[in-house]
Amino acid sequence: MYEKDVEWLEKCKQNPERYKIFVDNDCIDVCDLNEGGESVYTFREFGYYFALRLLQYIGCNADMV
Repeated sequence: MYEKDVEWLEKCKQNPERYKIFVDNDCIDVCDLNEGGESVYTFREFGYYFALRLLQYIGCNADMV
């Protein structure tokens, strides 16, 4: 995963009352609930690529087939 993506994942985990992740078929956004749900970050990858990078980030031996 990209460094900025990891930073935002950690922010979201540490502040679930403030940040919510919205998953769409063509993007994954972080919204700030304190700012009226406004999008504050968009992950660089989505779909299969995001799932693969996320699995690798949490330590799984994963690869694309």
